[in-house]
Amino acid sequence: MNDRDQTAGPIILLPEVDDPSIAAFLKEYELKSPGDYSIRAEKLDLVEAADLLNRGEVDAVIVGATYPSKQVFLTAIKQIGAPNKDASSFFVMEKAGQPTLFLADCAVNPDPGTDLLVRIAEQTATNAQKLGQTPIVAFLSYSTVGSAGGPSVEKVQAAVAKFKQLHPETVTYGELQWDAATDEAVYKKKNNGQGYQDGKQPNVLIFPNLDAGNIGYKILERQGGYTAIGPLTQGLVNDANFHDLSRGVSPQALEKICQTVAKLAQTSKHE
Repeated sequence: MNDRDQTAGPIILLPEVDDPSIAAFLKEYELKSPGDYSIRAEKLDLVEAADLLNRGEVDAVIVGATYPSKQVFLTAIKQIGAPNKDASSFFVMEKAGQPTLFLADCAVNPDPGTDLLVRIAEQTATNAQKLGQTPIVAFLSYSTVGSAGGPSVEKVQAAVAKFKQLHPETVTYGELQWDAATDEAVYKKKNNGQGYQDGKQPNVLIFPNLDAGNIGYKILERQGGYTAIGPLTQGLVNDANFHDLSRGVSPQALEKICQTVAKLAQTSKHE
């Protein structure tokens, strides 16, 4: 325990101070001095950073400019813990003039089964809420409402049924192809003329496996012009904020990640 002022804004730890992009961001941060969070920059390894988070000396850790994602996530699971070992990741995808999207899982679980898909959807919907959005969930597939079959489709269909049973209050679609999940006109054609429930288009998009999720977010980022914020870790003990970032991260992208993580950490502090 510590005697920090819990009413203050979140403290975000950046332990890779030698990385050029981190150093450039820190110079910009000193000039801007945002009031909604503060940065603690200190050269530490992954385990030391996780220990500071566990002790409550910081509210979030953002690391990965010099570490591969696998090492970041394995450290988080080992040092912090994940109930049932079902940690996952999500991306916040932003583009001017377009609704914010939440994509999962894009970095952790290669081939999640039905139960894990449900947990990933739960985790991502919760984080969408923390970031001020009403989650509208779609489970993605190469099939739309029974247009194709196969083991992968059946897995997703089972996840949809279980998620709807557990969360009847959440608008949920599935299984859907990408075009049906993002374009109501296409959805109507593939769903016997019926549109989205009350016109609510999905914003939480759950991929059936890591191949699809990783490829999907990178297409949106590289060819679609979206800003990819993440991969952000979810499902750790007490919703701990120990987050990954790309080894090619820019100072501008890091600023967006810090803003997003600050919102997540601030919500966690008041729960």
